[in-house]
Amino acid sequence: MPKNSRRMGYKPVQATYTEQQVISILQAEKRKGKSLRAIARDLYNDQVTHSVIQRGLKGEFPTDEHKRHIMGLPALIPAPACVKCGEVHVARRCTKNTGRKTPRRVAIRCDDMRSAAGTILRNLEPGQVKELIGILEESQFV
Repeated sequence: MPKNSRRMGYKPVQATYTEQQVISILQAEKRKGKSLRAIARDLYNDQVTHSVIQRGLKGEFPTDEHKRHIMGLPALIPAPACVKCGEVHVARRCTKNTGRKTPRRVAIRCDDMRSAAGTILRNLEPGQVKELIGILEESQFV
């Protein structure tokens, strides 16, 4: 930055930090022996109070857009919650594994027994195959 950049109207761009980075910065300042009020004054020009600094050290950050901007945190934007699971998703559909409501259906060709056996072995777990064999042995069709 040039020597007289402040006089020319240039302002340094404030970086956006993650909450963990802000916690690390606050903890480093606290380890230096500074009071919470001194940290608020030195880092944020008294634009946030010492109570905001105290909560920040605990990992609780303000939701107010202005205070978050002062602390270098990204703004929180309200997003609609998913109807199925109640969480906010980045994807267009619910990515939560809510489980299948109907069991998976598999088509088995009966004209070729090797193909039918292969389909059964590919789509069923070993316990299910044993259960199927037991049912076939018990039935009157075998």
